[in-house]
Order: sequence, then structure tokens, then C-alpha cells
Amino acid sequence: MSSLEKERQDFLSTIEALNEAHSFDSIIWKPRCKRRTFRLI
Repeated sequence: MSSLEKERQDFLSTIEALNEAHSFDSIIWKPRCKRRTFRLI
């Protein structure tokens, strides 16, 4: 595998992790402060 491919793979897994973390945050925060969450988005 070329280093470019490896970098792309790392990038994709980082994005996946960020998406998971974001949805995890949403699950926690949305019930508590819906209004603020909508403003952030």
C-alpha cells in the first residue's frame, strides 16, 4: 500500500470516529438543551 493510500485510510477512519463522537454527543445533549443544539447546527 502506498503512503498516500494509507493516509487516505487514516483520514477516513478519523472522520468515522468524529461522526460517531458527534452522534454520541447529540444523544447526550439533545434531550437536555434542544434549542442550543439546533442553534449550533
